[in-house]
Amino acid sequence: MGDQIRKAWDKNVVVVCMVLAVLMGVAFGASLSTIMAQEQASAAQESQRKEREESQLLHSKERATLTRNHRAEKKYLREQLAERNATIAKQSDQLAALAGKASDGNKAAIQIIDKQTPKAATK
Repeated sequence: MGDQIRKAWDKNVVVVCMVLAVLMGVAFGASLSTIMAQEQASAAQESQRKEREESQLLHSKERATLTRNHRAEKKYLREQLAERNATIAKQSDQLAALAGKASDGNKAAIQIIDKQTPKAATK
């Protein structure tokens, strides 16, 4: 009977070793696939982080460009307004001078007319 047990044991050892080898192969494969999945997830996260940074940089540059353009436009509009105000002030001064000359001309005309027309006798 001892021989039969030994033969059965020898047969079972081969089967057990094969099962262990298959299990170790499956475990190694699962471990390897987990590592690869983690590396892919890490690469995807890194890629997303880089895209976010590039997007933020792009938005930052666009915002800076818009701000620069807005400042330039405001400066241009201020210069235009200052130029218009100066023109209006100059024209106002010219109109005031012209009005003064017209007033002086009217006074002179009235004096000439008064001198030329005989005064009516007052009763």
